[in-house]
Amino acid sequence: MFQQRSLEKFTLKGMLYFTQGAQNGWEGTEGLEGAIGVALSPDGEYLYVSGAASVVAFARDAATSELHFLEAHFDGQNGIDGLDGAYGLAVAPDGKHVYVCGEYADAVAVFARNEATGRLAFVEAVQNAVLDSATDVAVAPDGSFAAYVGIPYDKTNCRGIYEPVCTHPDHQRKGLARTLMTEGLHRLRAIGAVDATSGIVSVLPGT
Repeated sequence: MFQQRSLEKFTLKGMLYFTQGAQNGWEGTEGLEGAIGVALSPDGEYLYVSGAASVVAFARDAATSELHFLEAHFDGQNGIDGLDGAYGLAVAPDGKHVYVCGEYADAVAVFARNEATGRLAFVEAVQNAVLDSATDVAVAPDGSFAAYVGIPYDKTNCRGIYEPVCTHPDHQRKGLARTLMTEGLHRLRAIGAVDATSGIVSVLPGT
């Protein structure tokens, strides 16, 4: 779906200024094929990126925002599962775990995170029918799952389909599903989608 192979960083000072780019092969970087999701650790010292079937970790200088490649984990290697079609990802508020949606795996891959080094260790892949084509995940303040959204993409008709859209009962009426769906619209528009549907409702990405 995506051909992105690099990560670009900009500095915001009233306007955006390009400051750094990272791509496969730079400083030994790997795993950025199909790069799409980005998440910062709570302390801002580490950056995590989801690739087509991977999750990549970078160390980040908090003062300059300069990035340095740490490691990459791939679906099907070293017992790792659930990263096929890796898409949205989130770092738990306590910084102890990273969650990655595997759209094609119908799963959420869970990684334990070393807070001192930023490195990840695979824990498990949560897979079930409800997670069909899951693309985005939100984590509650206590580190539990709060909400997720699946958006299968119909390339023939350039249409995204919101299915499922789920929020844990403890976290309903907080706008989480709306936030994830809005993020989904931005991503669909970036790949050329002309509309998105949820049930009988059609939503144009530009509206």
